[in-house]
Amino acid sequence: MQIVGQCEKVLRVLLDVCTRWNSTLKMLTRAWELKEPITKFLNLNKSPRGKKEFCGTKTKLAEVEEKEWALISGICYLLGSFDSATKLLRAKKYSSFVCAFPVLRSIREKIGNDSLFAFPEGDDFQSSEFKRNFYGQYGNEPFFGEVILVLNRCRRLLLNNFMERFSGMDADIVWTTLFDPRFSLKSCYWRDEDEKSTVKNFLMENVEQVALDESYALSSSLGNEDTTRTDDGLEDENAICMFESDATNHYNHQSTISTREQAKVHAKQEVLSYLICTESIVKRKFDPLEWWRVHKNKYPNVAVLARKWLSVPGTSTPSERVFSICGLVYTAKRSRLSRKSIQNQVFVHNNNQ
Repeated sequence: MQIVGQCEKVLRVLLDVCTRWNSTLKMLTRAWELKEPITKFLNLNKSPRGKKEFCGTKTKLAEVEEKEWALISGICYLLGSFDSATKLLRAKKYSSFVCAFPVLRSIREKIGNDSLFAFPEGDDFQSSEFKRNFYGQYGNEPFFGEVILVLNRCRRLLLNNFMERFSGMDADIVWTTLFDPRFSLKSCYWRDEDEKSTVKNFLMENVEQVALDESYALSSSLGNEDTTRTDDGLEDENAICMFESDATNHYNHQSTISTREQAKVHAKQEVLSYLICTESIVKRKFDPLEWWRVHKNKYPNVAVLARKWLSVPGTSTPSERVFSICGLVYTAKRSRLSRKSIQNQVFVHNNNQ
C-alpha cells in the first residue's frame, strides 16, 4: 500500500499479457513492490493455520525463495531501459522517429556493458543506487554469485537479440536525428568523429538538393514568364529572335549554373548555422516541433526536411490505436455508419486536446 497525497493507493497483483512483453516487466515490478505481503501470505499458506483456512482450495502456490527475489530485482533493473524506450517511442503527439536512434543506442550501451552486474570490492560501485541496494541486500548470501551469473547470461542474450534486430542503424538513416535540436553533434549519442562527419555530409547533401529543387522551380517559372509571347509579331522580329536564340540559351545556361551554385552555397551556410545554433541547446525536455515553428524562417531549407522526418512515428503503435478506435466506433449496432462519419469521429477522438 502506498500513500498518494492524503489517500491510500492499494497495490494489486498484476498479470502479464502474452501479446505485450512489457506487461511481464510490470508484473515482476509489482511483485517486487509487494514482496513483503506476498512472502507473508506464502508463509501463512504453508503454515498449519493456513492449511486449515485454505483447505478447500485446489490452487497450489509455490514458495518464492530469496534467490528468486534477487533474480526478479536484477531482471527489473535490466529491462527498465526497454520499458522507458517503449513509453517514449509509442507516443503520437510528439516526434518519436528521430529520437529512436539515440534511445536505442542508450539501450545498447547499457546491455553491452560487461560491468553492469559487476560488484568490485570497495566503493567503486557506490554511484549506482541499484548496485548499492542490491549488494547490500544480497551481497553476503551464498547464492549471490549464481544470481549474478544468470543475470549476465540474460544480458548477453538480450544483447545478441538486440544486435540482430537493430543491425541497420547506419549513418544513412541516423542522420535524421539531427532534425531534433536536442541531439546535436555536441551530444553524446554519436559513435565517433567519423560518424559525426558522415551524418553532417548527409544533412548537407539533402539540404542542398532541397535548395536546388527550389531554385530550379523558381527559374522555370521565371523562364516560362519570359518566353511568353504574342502571335502578333512581324516576320523580321521572328527572324531576329532566331538569330538571338543561341545567345539567349547560352546566357540562360550560364545564369542557371550561377543560380545553382548560389543555392549550394546558401544551403551550406544554412546547415552550418543550424548546427552551430543547436550545439548551444542543453535542455532535454522541450518540444522540437515548437522549436521549428519559431525557427522555420531562419532555416527554410532545413525546415522542409525537418517537417518530413519529424512527422514520422517511431513505431506502428499510433496506427494500431486507430484500428482499435475504429473497432469501438463501428460496431454491430452502428453498422450503418458511413465511412466519412467514422473517419470524422476517429479524427475528433485523436485530436481532442
